[in-house]
Amino acid sequence: MGGGGVGPIMGILFGALHFPGTAVAAIVPLWLLTTFATARTTFRFVTKRRLRELERLADRLANLARDLIPTARAP
Repeated sequence: MGGGGVGPIMGILFGALHFPGTAVAAIVPLWLLTTFATARTTFRFVTKRRLRELERLADRLANLARDLIPTARAP
C-alpha cells in the first residue's frame, strides 16, 4: 500500500492492459483513497484492541489494589 504502489499499478494498467492516459485522473486518487481508508481502518481496529487490553489491565490492577489494601477495623 501507500503512494509507492501507484507505479506498479500504472505500469500494469497502461503497459499490459493498454488503458488510456486519461485514466490516471481516476486511478491515482482512487488508489490513494484506498490506501488512506485501509490505514484508517487498521488504525481503528488496533486502537480498539489496545483500549480493551488497557481496560482489562486497569481492572486487574484495581482488583489487586483492593486485595492488597487491608480493610479498616472497627474500634
